[in-house]
Amino acid sequence: MEKGLEQVDTLQQKAIAASNRRSEINTSDWTPGPDDDVVNSPNHYTKGKIEVIDFIIDQDMNYLTASACKYLCRWEHKHKGDGQIEDLRKARFFIERQIKELLK
Repeated sequence: MEKGLEQVDTLQQKAIAASNRRSEINTSDWTPGPDDDVVNSPNHYTKGKIEVIDFIIDQDMNYLTASACKYLCRWEHKHKGDGQIEDLRKARFFIERQIKELLK
């Protein structure tokens, strides 16, 4: 296996492990306000003129591309500090995985 593909597999394993350990993701600095709809339309989803999900649907993105797009668009607005880095790493994981799929 190529070194780059090994790194993608390692990133995938780390992403899965991190999602299983939600306590490691720093969300303590973001708490919903009384007017936030934290399920359907939290504040970090509604920055700008359109929601990211509407753009993803309009562009008919596949899962990997859409996932990268959502993390890239929201990382600044949901977390501070380590949470931002975590979201950028998630975006990178999905981009690397898309590249791996294209190289098959």
